[in-house]
Amino acid sequence: ACLSLQIRTAMVTGDHVRTAVSVAHQCNILPEGRPVLLMDAAPAGQPADACPVALSVLYPDGSVNASVTPAAVLPQVMMGELECAVTGKGFDALLLPPYEPELLQPMLRRGTVFARMSPDNKRDLMELLGSGLQTAAAPGCPKLGLHVGFCGDGANDCGALKAAHVGVSLCEAEASVAAPMTSRQQSITSMISVVAEGRCALLATYQIFQFIVAYAMAQAFAVNLMYTHGLQLGNYQFLIQVGAQNALHRGV
Repeated sequence: ACLSLQIRTAMVTGDHVRTAVSVAHQCNILPEGRPVLLMDAAPAGQPADACPVALSVLYPDGSVNASVTPAAVLPQVMMGELECAVTGKGFDALLLPPYEPELLQPMLRRGTVFARMSPDNKRDLMELLGSGLQTAAAPGCPKLGLHVGFCGDGANDCGALKAAHVGVSLCEAEASVAAPMTSRQQSITSMISVVAEGRCALLATYQIFQFIVAYAMAQAFAVNLMYTHGLQLGNYQFLIQVGAQNALHRGV
């Protein structure tokens, strides 16, 4: 449903990355048969100029290719030939200054699975996808400027629920205190209802604005025309005017 609405969907979880990838395949968040690029923290003892994350490709048959280079796989991620899954440690490594946009951009634009994410990681991800990090060390860090929605059901989701533009709690416990909205159904399908109601509200507001503008223009034209000829509208003429304005609104 989200794909038909042209809404990007991602999984942010505290589970292991292989478990998250498997569930994402079952939920159709990840397409079947497409390799997944795994981004994890680089082993300790790496040179200072080395890549801060360890890259490997997980194939549909379960095999892993760990001998890949950023120059070879990152363009494939941006072109959609590879999916992207990031671990919490890899996410932390990418946010260490100096920031490397060539690594951060594929993660932010194409990242579909975020595994082993801490509460702070979830909050930072919502801020990066939105208006940017709110910390003092944030200058120079890329941001996407998207409108972000987040569903959560635990205390570890409170930071992300508050940082997202639309936060929906799936329980009535701790998360409901931080989230602007709480769903009675413990299902992420409630986000579809939120989006549908939001779009309906936007459409209704736009139509009301159209009606007000059309009504004001028609009334101003009628009053100016009548005063030009020194006339005034009668009761039935006012009725005809309102009917014509309603017909004009339907035409708009």
